[in-house]
Amino acid sequence: MRRKWLQSGALIAGLSLSVAACSGGGTSEGDSGTVETTEAASTAEPAEEAPPAPTTGIVTGALTYPGDYIPDDMQACAENLDTKEVTCKPKTGEASYSLELPAGRYHIWSQTADFANYKAYYNPLAKCGLGPECPTDSTPLEVEVKAGETLSDIDPIDWYSN
Repeated sequence: MRRKWLQSGALIAGLSLSVAACSGGGTSEGDSGTVETTEAASTAEPAEEAPPAPTTGIVTGALTYPGDYIPDDMQACAENLDTKEVTCKPKTGEASYSLELPAGRYHIWSQTADFANYKAYYNPLAKCGLGPECPTDSTPLEVEVKAGETLSDIDPIDWYSN
């Protein structure tokens, strides 16, 4: 009978150890010979969350105007070719712009009230610099904005192809 009681006690102690191990607690043997479980304090730091991935990109470039000044109300604009949403921002500095745009495909142009109903597009002629050696194609170029990237030298300067 004593043997069965010892086996039962060993089985209960083994189960206690298993439960304590699964729950993260520790075990210790008390003065009475019984097994006691203790909860281990959690010292793990919470994991830092990664910052969200960017969803926008930046397009920058130079602005020109067919005159000896850049109008104060000059702005650069972008039309998303999929959503048709138009974003316009005023010039930054004397003759430059910067647009932060959601990733996508765009046509870029500049405009001012001084030259009403005209848009100076970024096109093959503008990309080449408007010189006599440049192509005469004035079709707006598609600019692909990628999240987290900056596109420079996207100069919407062709005022003459409207």
